[in-house]
Amino acid sequence: MNDSAVPPAPAAPAESPATTLAAPPAATPEPGAAPPAPGLPLEIELTLAGPPKDLARAFALQRPADLEADGGRPARRLHSVYYDTADQALRRAGLGLRVRKVGRRFVQTLKSNDAGALLARGEWEVWVSGLEPDPTAFTDPSAQARLAALLGSPGGGQPLVAVFATKVRRRTRVLRDPASGTRIEMALDDGALETLSGAEPIAELELELLEGDRRLVWRVAQALLDTAALTPQWQSKAARGYVLAAGTPPPIAKRAVPALAAGDTVAEAMTRILAACYAQWAGNLAAAMDGRDPEGVHQLRVALRRLRSAFGIFRSVVPAGTLDALRREVGWLAGELGPARDWDVFAGEGMAPLDRAFADDAALQRLGGAVAAAREAGYARARAALGGRRHTALMLAFGAWLDDAGWRQTPEASDGADEPPDAAAAAVADGPVGAFARDRLARRHRKALKAGRRFDRLSDEDRHQLRIELKKLRYVAEFFAPLYRAKRTKPYLRALSRLQDHLGRLNDLAVAEARLVTLVDERGGSDAGERRSLAMAAGRVLGWHQHIAVVERAGLAAEWRAFAKAPPFW
Repeated sequence: MNDSAVPPAPAAPAESPATTLAAPPAATPEPGAAPPAPGLPLEIELTLAGPPKDLARAFALQRPADLEADGGRPARRLHSVYYDTADQALRRAGLGLRVRKVGRRFVQTLKSNDAGALLARGEWEVWVSGLEPDPTAFTDPSAQARLAALLGSPGGGQPLVAVFATKVRRRTRVLRDPASGTRIEMALDDGALETLSGAEPIAELELELLEGDRRLVWRVAQALLDTAALTPQWQSKAARGYVLAAGTPPPIAKRAVPALAAGDTVAEAMTRILAACYAQWAGNLAAAMDGRDPEGVHQLRVALRRLRSAFGIFRSVVPAGTLDALRREVGWLAGELGPARDWDVFAGEGMAPLDRAFADDAALQRLGGAVAAAREAGYARARAALGGRRHTALMLAFGAWLDDAGWRQTPEASDGADEPPDAAAAAVADGPVGAFARDRLARRHRKALKAGRRFDRLSDEDRHQLRIELKKLRYVAEFFAPLYRAKRTKPYLRALSRLQDHLGRLNDLAVAEARLVTLVDERGGSDAGERRSLAMAAGRVLGWHQHIAVVERAGLAAEWRAFAKAPPFW
């Protein structure tokens, strides 16, 4: 479990089959602190954050999702220290290493983020003699190999240093479903994450599957949302610790390449593609909320656009109507992020060149102040959406639907009715992905070529439509590219990307013009002098970029011809 203690197991069945502890050092263990039974090194958990009062209320629920809850265990104090090399080789490899003091005992944990499931991460644990790390203590060959590759030979490799620490007070309860035998540990943490440069509070509730049906983890989270203002915490304590220690904005998550194979079914490919979009979505939430790096909101919107595109691609794989509600909600969220992204682009690419060229221009400075205020308002709107219940409900509903393969049933069947799954959709889902991919790629390619016909005569509206078609084509091409050799996909994707980027810059100018008109009206108010000053500055900015747009348009025809001649890779 993310920052969980070694789970107590008095006379209960073996705790998590998802963790493995080597034999502890020869010492008397804390009462009740027995290591989990041997099993696969995998943990299944979901973490929720929120105001302490809401977390406490959720923790105290008697029957969340109709599961039986025990009375809980006494609160424990947990002190954990996280280690890495001086150049953070473990972090860069997607690993986290910590040593935790649990009572009078110490447990060392190695975690990885490559488990390949929405709620799952790799995890290996061993007992050690103190808070100092001992990489050689792991007995699992996989853990040994990972650490040896990064740290080198024992005694002669890279030394480990403490990067940050956590100190939390933890209370735990176990939820049980007698019908399925499922047990979920619910842990409430409050405390602090500490580095040499500062500290930040920890307030979160973790749901870890001890045994049984992991779909119930999603169900419990959704039930808790009905009683408390909670949001998923996709950043682990380790990830937040690295960010705090570095004093930098949260990291950006670029698109993940789905691991597709020629022998996959359409259903398998769809699941991996949707999961990759979901991972990019979740991976950029912290950066988008933080706002210091404009790429956070940008990459989050990219993830949502890719997700909506994937919904369209796989519409025939799922029963009719199943994706409609999800698609609408994802579209709503993308719209809520739009103003923040538009003003980010304008402040960076629209205003920055003129600020450098005309540093003493008072009107441009006033316009810059108005743009900064509009950008902050856009971020306030984005944060309100991302931190709100509607977004959390969407993330949990989609995660549960994807992890549960809920798309295998019609909406009525998934609600418990006896209606069978859609036979036509099931037949497509079980078919080979190769033929499906070729068909979808060819369709999108034909639509793009049709939209760009007589390219030199296209109106602004026609170019905008072409840009949309190219974006859809690029997403489907990137989704299915892993099925083909890179030497075949790269030339096509390169030509497509260049053309789309050119059209995107022209679209940014059109969006900026509309935003500036609204900005002058709103910020100028009834002050004629202020309106005139802002309008003049806005005109200067647009004139500057209109000149650049002329150059962009001059090169567009050549980019279009290069794309139209690029041989399809399928």
